[in-house]
Amino acid sequence: MFAFNSENDVPFTPQLVTIEAGTSFTSDYQNPDNALKFTTKYDIVGIGPFGDLGTAMNSQGMAGSVFNLWGTEYNEVNKEDKNALYIMDVHKYVLGNAKTIDEAEAILRKVKVGKSVWVSVKKHMQVELSPEFQVAYQDKNGDKAVFYWVDGELVITRDADGTVANTIQTDLIKMQDSLVFDHSYKDNLEGLNGAIDSGSRYAKAYVYSKQAQNFTQNGSDAVRQAMKVSDSLTLPKGIQPVMQASKVYLLPHCL
Repeated sequence: MFAFNSENDVPFTPQLVTIEAGTSFTSDYQNPDNALKFTTKYDIVGIGPFGDLGTAMNSQGMAGSVFNLWGTEYNEVNKEDKNALYIMDVHKYVLGNAKTIDEAEAILRKVKVGKSVWVSVKKHMQVELSPEFQVAYQDKNGDKAVFYWVDGELVITRDADGTVANTIQTDLIKMQDSLVFDHSYKDNLEGLNGAIDSGSRYAKAYVYSKQAQNFTQNGSDAVRQAMKVSDSLTLPKGIQPVMQASKVYLLPHCL
């Protein structure tokens, strides 16, 4: 589900996106001279804003999603590099050419995901927004990993606890004791294994998956359990405000 509260010249309504095997791309990296050229081997179907892939799956059972990660610092792209990839093209590249997590890691290490910008022109004012994202994948064998960029380097979290969410900033990744929450269970959650975000929906999902009953009678019962977990946590919000022309907007927020 995608929620948007902003202004732009294109509709925010999520769109169904299909890409056939054998489709060739030149990445929409901001400097075309550095942009990676690639061709997909597998069919892809997904949904996302602006015609990009937000959540998608390929014909080999490999699935992926894009999540916010504020403070991301992508790879440095040099003048001579010809393998620069725009973050919103990562799904096309990975899902188009990988069927396992190992393959995804191998091909992502061959490219440089570089800083690029969205340009929004409103009322003769140009506003540049640099998307700061992480990507999560799971293959048909159940292997999973999250790929993100910190201090210009690719970082990979393999076999996280099964939940991933948006984050406030990458600084929280670097702090061993950054993830501490008050809740109604016996222990505080500190430094969750595989936790790569601020903990908002991640912690709620983690607590729910570990503490909730294994079986619910119906959907209403499941909702009540989830709300009980949610109400027992005091957590920061993970939406990034952006000031444009003296107005505050909220960037895209993936759940």
